[in-house]
Amino acid sequence: MSWYMQEASQTCYQTISKSWSEIDIIGFGPNGMNFLSQRFNTCRPLKDSQELKSYLQSLYTVAAQYNDPARNPVSVICGGIDSGSYGSDVLSKIYSGLVALRGDGTCQVNPPTSVTETSEGWGWQVKIIALF
Repeated sequence: MSWYMQEASQTCYQTISKSWSEIDIIGFGPNGMNFLSQRFNTCRPLKDSQELKSYLQSLYTVAAQYNDPARNPVSVICGGIDSGSYGSDVLSKIYSGLVALRGDGTCQVNPPTSVTETSEGWGWQVKIIALF
């Protein structure tokens, strides 16, 4: 995933890299999960910051894996992040990339309600692939 994002835009890659710790810092703070749920317009309240990070990681991975030239989702996400349509801070830029890809619907983030073997396995494979 990271190679595709770096190829599309170095600043996009840097923003995504910064976002992981930013999500955790805010998520662990007072009223942090409410803030993240509102900021990312989630379909239901987030339980913890890992839910949001897993959702975003999956979104980026799928965009990179299926980065077909017709839709070019990696460039769409990075274009949104770089434009910062929803603000100039890290989380607003990440949200801008999300909206650029998915549109401005009623809710943007719909994390799975339960962990499955498939979702666990996919996350494990993604982490292993990222090491190479």
